Amino acid sequence: MRSSELSSISATVQLLLGLVVLFLPGVFFPGIEASVGPHLAVQLLAAAWLAGGALNFINRHALLGGIYGRAIVVGNLTLYLVSSLVLVAPAMDDHTPLGLRLLPLLFMPIAILYAMRLLRGPSERDFEGQPASPPAS
Repeated sequence: MRSSELSSISATVQLLLGLVVLFLPGVFFPGIEASVGPHLAVQLLAAAWLAGGALNFINRHALLGGIYGRAIVVGNLTLYLVSSLVLVAPAMDDHTPLGLRLLPLLFMPIAILYAMRLLRGPSERDFEGQPASPPAS
């Protein structure tokens, strides 16, 4: 998978989740409108997801992996890995909303792709269509 494809997928996931949580928080957190404190925390979560999505969208054509775009790769890896691990236990509970139960299935594959980027570097497909480097003198 190319860096641009991974960044576009990540941007789409984060932007969509951010918009859903911002405007329809009841999808993931039923009854959230009843109290002010948790509602503010959910809005901050939406802001973080929107910010991450914007970052990935802006950097969607950058090379990622190895030494390239390390901050973006580590940030996304951390987000998706921690989110997956935190949501595994609630996903097993029958009382958890369906939206929250499905998120680990969405987050874990993306976390694995970012981990591969971190450890392996850009793929050969990332370099296709780029001009060849000038010969050494």
